Amino acid sequence: MPRESSDNWGFVCPLHTPQPRPDLAAEPPEVFVDHYVKVAFPVPNSTKSEHMWVHVTAVTEDGLLMGTLNNDPVLATQLHDGMPITLARDGIEAVDPPLRRRVSS
Repeated sequence: MPRESSDNWGFVCPLHTPQPRPDLAAEPPEVFVDHYVKVAFPVPNSTKSEHMWVHVTAVTEDGLLMGTLNNDPVLATQLHDGMPITLARDGIEAVDPPLRRRVSS
């Protein structure tokens, strides 16, 4: 995923922030490998979150996603680009490229 231009960064009011998607949480963890997932990270000493992309590279035995942060945090200063990240699927807000939908039989 190419770097997102800082011209596309902005603040969003809490009523309009991206939300975790239950349909993505229900997907098997392996489908996210080699994809980028957007998740919210807490901002230190605040109730705010910063929404950033993680490049998923592996899955743990217990189904957690492992990868690296693919953003330069502005507010979540405890994080940095390229940092190893482990996360659960229930926080995923978006996926790039989009997942292919499973076809029911």
